[in-house]
Amino acid sequence: MSTDEYLQLDALLLADPELWKQRQAELAEAFDWILFDLPQRLPGHAANPHCEIAITVINADAACHVLLQPQLSHGPLLLVNRYDAASQLQRDLVLIWQYRYARYLLPVSLHSDEAVGEALARREPAGRYAPGSLIAQDILSLASWCLLRGRRLE
Repeated sequence: MSTDEYLQLDALLLADPELWKQRQAELAEAFDWILFDLPQRLPGHAANPHCEIAITVINADAACHVLLQPQLSHGPLLLVNRYDAASQLQRDLVLIWQYRYARYLLPVSLHSDEAVGEALARREPAGRYAPGSLIAQDILSLASWCLLRGRRLE
């Protein structure tokens, strides 16, 4: 989408706060799970979703660490993405986060894996492109966690 299209969509969402709820209800008839990738920089996107499980994706880097400090008073769930266990800095940050933000940090991380870029280049999901890859296993773990969490919400 172009910048103008993003802004138009955001204005529409701000003008009609029930739009997300209506769209979700329509889609829920055909699907068990619906994932929305919402840019939080747009107020209409950030304010509107009525999600059972809202997850903020973060990278284990100094920038995310600094940005997390003021944000955790309202408690978004956090998913570490592109995690590289070989990086001392990333391991240290995740340990700090596990201590400080234990109630918000998901027990699953998505590891950095070349299979993601390769699958994207082939226009395939990583799980289909490389079913034995680390990222495919991570995604299955995340899906299992979501299923268990969703059952607890019912």
